[in-house]
Amino acid sequence: MALNVQINQKGLLKKKLPIEIILGDDLACGYYDEAMILVLDEIEDENFVLYNPNHIGRGISVDYNKNYINLNLPSPAPVNEIKDLFDVVKRIVNYWNSEIVFDDKAMSLEEFLNNYDEVISFNKDVLKEMCEKVLSNEDEELTLYSAFWPLIISKKEALLFNKKPLEFDSWLHNKQNIDIYYAKAILNKTGKKVTATYVLTESVRSIFPKNPDKKELKCDRIQLVICINEGENIYHVGDYNQIMSKIDKSKITEYDSKHIIIEGLNRKEIDKLLS
Repeated sequence: MALNVQINQKGLLKKKLPIEIILGDDLACGYYDEAMILVLDEIEDENFVLYNPNHIGRGISVDYNKNYINLNLPSPAPVNEIKDLFDVVKRIVNYWNSEIVFDDKAMSLEEFLNNYDEVISFNKDVLKEMCEKVLSNEDEELTLYSAFWPLIISKKEALLFNKKPLEFDSWLHNKQNIDIYYAKAILNKTGKKVTATYVLTESVRSIFPKNPDKKELKCDRIQLVICINEGENIYHVGDYNQIMSKIDKSKITEYDSKHIIIEGLNRKEIDKLLS
């Protein structure tokens, strides 16, 4: 489910929509790579993602050209991010001679803004429904595609959000508002065999999967490359699970039910892994 708004520019003489109008004073942007990890502060073609650094949420996907702009916000979304969406629509309509299409209906800006309370109520219902699905085992866990990267909703989070819906907003922000590298699998094919490679870099705090799945990754082998910064980078390659099992537990904390955070390892700690 998502909140989808399209704004169509009217008239024969089309006016280009500056990125500054879309962003306003508070928003930033980026684009998703192939692993759905946001590349910050860059735009790829006319498709990108908006987020507010002050309350990072699900991300507002943008597709636009001189004729229209389409804004898409997944549900459930934080209340502040819904407000951001409405503010973006206001700025664009005030700049363009245009009409809004929302919920398959053409409408004026005033008519659109009158939907705000209904959208907030709908969003709360979607959050409650999502939590109940997880708690009833209909969905044991859910992957929530969010502004910076995917997040996992397990029973622990579903129970919290079901009791305290506003915790959902702060949880989304806190999970993404961290200075960290989100490790992703790089797939390489040699002959008929596919290898998935993750990279662990010296001194870099990183998020890694607890138990990467060969079937899910569509590979035959999962390896970990350790990159040591010593003038030129030095690389060591080994089995993912074997190396991970040797990392000092004091350097590992849980990120979500499927991922861990590994604090930056120094050269001495890496040498111990490789011994």
